Amino acid sequence: MAPSKLPTLEEFYAAAERVGGQITKTPMLESHWLTELTGSPVFFKCENLQRTGAYKVRGAYNLMSQLSSEEKKRGVVAASAGNHAQGVALAAKLLGIKATIFMPVGASLPKYQATVDYGANVVLTGAIFDETLAAAQDFTEQTGAVFIPPFDHIDIVRGQGTVGLEIMEQMPDVQRAEHAPLRRGHAVRQDVEHDRLIRGRRLPQRASPRRDRHAVEMRQEIQIRPGDDANGPAAVVWRG
Repeated sequence: MAPSKLPTLEEFYAAAERVGGQITKTPMLESHWLTELTGSPVFFKCENLQRTGAYKVRGAYNLMSQLSSEEKKRGVVAASAGNHAQGVALAAKLLGIKATIFMPVGASLPKYQATVDYGANVVLTGAIFDETLAAAQDFTEQTGAVFIPPFDHIDIVRGQGTVGLEIMEQMPDVQRAEHAPLRRGHAVRQDVEHDRLIRGRRLPQRASPRRDRHAVEMRQEIQIRPGDDANGPAAVVWRG
């Protein structure tokens, strides 16, 4: 189920305090190529340098750190093809919680191995993700383990959104935030919500291209649109 309310700025700050000692505050680096391509300064928020190589650990840790002692004893379970799997596995390791992760049989071998190396019990099942998710949900019902969703929980949103908070702290004059490569849109939604809260206005929201698309599509997605500050910098959240 999707979050029933929008998080507040205070809740984002509380999440940042919660996860701050466990994650990497990733750098903002200018892409000179994209700056030249778009005619406006473009900076990468390098979440590919995050622990596990993606922002997902932020939300997983924020949610799991608030579980009760009884819930922690029951363990956690997740379904993921890679990045969320690693985030949950690392968060579980840091918190001393048993984690069972369901991954599709065609999951990336490096992501599978990383999830195992973080100490999770990995179950490979399902030719497609829906089958993997169903198996994880069945496991949850049978064992009582706590299911950790990839995005549709308010504490996941608060944790993932700390990326946006860092962007605003590291680059106060940023005009807009994008996310690339973007598969489901969760991160950009949370980052844009940060900007709305901090600036009191909502920024335009568009999906960025997948890695295998041409550079011209990247240009189309990050181009300055009417009403944007032509000289204002943009931030792109980049993950592995």
